[in-house]
Amino acid sequence: MGTDILDLCDGRLVALPSPYRLDGRVTTHPDDARGFAPMNTYVLVERDAALVLEAGLSVHEASLLRRLDVVLEGRSEIGLFPLTLTEFHSVCNARAIIERFGVGTLYGLRPDVASWIDFRGRGAARPRVRTIGALGEEHLHLGQRRVEAMEAVLRLPPTLWLYDGATRTLFTSDAFTHVRRASEDGPWVVDESDDETTLDDLRDHLARGRFWWLKDAQLGPLRRTLATVFERLDIEVIAPSYGCVLRGRAVVRRHHELLQQALRGLGSR
Repeated sequence: MGTDILDLCDGRLVALPSPYRLDGRVTTHPDDARGFAPMNTYVLVERDAALVLEAGLSVHEASLLRRLDVVLEGRSEIGLFPLTLTEFHSVCNARAIIERFGVGTLYGLRPDVASWIDFRGRGAARPRVRTIGALGEEHLHLGQRRVEAMEAVLRLPPTLWLYDGATRTLFTSDAFTHVRRASEDGPWVVDESDDETTLDDLRDHLARGRFWWLKDAQLGPLRRTLATVFERLDIEVIAPSYGCVLRGRAVVRRHHELLQQALRGLGSR
């Protein structure tokens, strides 16, 4: 696999990063952020089944479908889960993926998830819809593999976090999205060898970007809930919907601690 198809765990979890330029015209980062970040689509892979997380932006459609052709080849049971229905990066290519690959199950936070992606079929079989609640204690099954859904601790629009115990991966939607790169060639995975994120980097990404509302908020409950998630789950990979993937126990622990420090500094005393 190349730089546009990343094997994160022995073929069982694949990331498909689609880089975009940070030039002040995107809402994922502060206006003056420069460089590149990836929009991420993930595929959980089993022998005959696969689950696609996030449909990606329309500008990346052709590239994304080409890569999904490689990853999904030979699999007959395919599900799609756009984690955040109100975000373009989650839904733009949903119809294209459904029609190209014969998606059998469409997961969503709402029972009318199909209407949020303007799915009209055009001759394709309409997928069955399974609603996953945001209150947790619900699971998705991929063969014998179980993926836990939980309420997102740090989020913008309604969304979920997912945890895949088979690969020890936490999918965090619009949280932990702070790592960007200078080049459109990446790399899009952060490991111990190149983990250069500082507390100022993370705090700036939050306070001057989409999480500006955290400043002077009462963040104690949020910080405690976040700590509980990281204490309860065995996490080796943090997989955000955009921004670099964080891989390795030491990297995961460090970025959780950095986020806790940033929240402590931003919150009201």
